Amino acid sequence: MSEETKKERPNEEECLRLLRNYGTPEHVIRHCLAVAKAAEILADALNKNGYALDVDLIRFAACLHDIARVHSRHAAVGAEYLRSLGYEEAADLIKPHMIYAPENPEHVRELDVLCLADRMVKEDRYIGLEKRMTEILGRNRENPEVYGKIQGKIYQTLKQRNFIQNVIGCSMDCLLLDKIP
Repeated sequence: MSEETKKERPNEEECLRLLRNYGTPEHVIRHCLAVAKAAEILADALNKNGYALDVDLIRFAACLHDIARVHSRHAAVGAEYLRSLGYEEAADLIKPHMIYAPENPEHVRELDVLCLADRMVKEDRYIGLEKRMTEILGRNRENPEVYGKIQGKIYQTLKQRNFIQNVIGCSMDCLLLDKIP
């Protein structure tokens, strides 16, 4: 059993305290909370359809996934900060979230749920995967190497999103559009 499992995970109020004590900007905090809500809804829907995802871990990691967004390597910095507090499992989810691509679109893990939710939420609004990824591609149009890598990740993420939609029996828009402002 990991140290984090022994140590109680912070609730949303405690996560807010951690974010503010770290100096995370308010607009980033709103983003983290929206991603946490989306991830929780998605994990709950998967669990109702035969999965056994750790919803508390997903919610906790999502609440803090961008705690260090003011740093250029924010995922690694945030993960190390959480690791220093004894939250190994959450750190393991946060560290790869910026370079993540699903390994197997038909095998859904806590990391997949966190990263998919993050990719569907812009700041504190659910905008869907296509719109969000189109924006990210647009920002990288001038760099063919980065653009190509992003396209590959988008393809894998779309495959996983489609698989999940089949599992839960509805689209992400149906699941999240009215629940995330």
